[in-house]
Amino acid sequence: SGTKPVCHIATGTTTPQNTCRACAADSECSGAGPGVCLTDGHCATDTETIYVGTLGTALCNESNTGTAQAPVCSVQTGVTLAKKNSSIVVVIRGTLAAASANITVASPLTIVGKSNATITPSAALGSDCLTITAGEIYLRNLTIQGSASPATGMGINAGTGGGATVTLHMDTRAVINNPGGGILLNGAAFDIRNMTVNGNGPGQTTGGTPWGGIRVDALPSNGTTNLNLANINTNNPSGLSC
Repeated sequence: SGTKPVCHIATGTTTPQNTCRACAADSECSGAGPGVCLTDGHCATDTETIYVGTLGTALCNESNTGTAQAPVCSVQTGVTLAKKNSSIVVVIRGTLAAASANITVASPLTIVGKSNATITPSAALGSDCLTITAGEIYLRNLTIQGSASPATGMGINAGTGGGATVTLHMDTRAVINNPGGGILLNGAAFDIRNMTVNGNGPGQTTGGTPWGGIRVDALPSNGTTNLNLANINTNNPSGLSC
């Protein structure tokens, strides 16, 4: 329990053998709540988690409470419930119906995919999949896959507005085939790693600049600006532009 839930048994490391340590991967939290290792080293519990998406006999419904047995159906409803309940984790299970979400949080929120989780933006003209306007967001193990024409939205639109700050952490899986571009970073701090960003664009910034895969439209006033182990391919007209 707590922030050191794992018994360290390996030898040859700086951590003494048979002592408690923080979790380092989701696999070390298997059987505990949603099976999610959080950045402070503790394994997430069901009481601090909102579940989104049908899994087995647990059928999603937007009027559900967001538990593992009664999940909701959309990212937007999941994030809204997380804010209402002061939950710190949203678990996405499987492929969701096409929708869009606007994420604004006051405290860090972790959104984790399970069961090959895929989010598709709404086919409505100009609808972006995830719009992040305030707060610190952790996205892990998710595929954000665009829908076909006439959709023109981007995969992730992370930008500051009204004096708010945004920090986007992304780790593992993909942002692919979004007609309006893959990831737009407009004043947001970012730490993006182990990602595939393919087949996105052509998008256009508000200033008229064309872009495809990842666009850094403005650097943050402070915070990290890290892009590590990214596979950026076949985006139109460019892979990475600043």
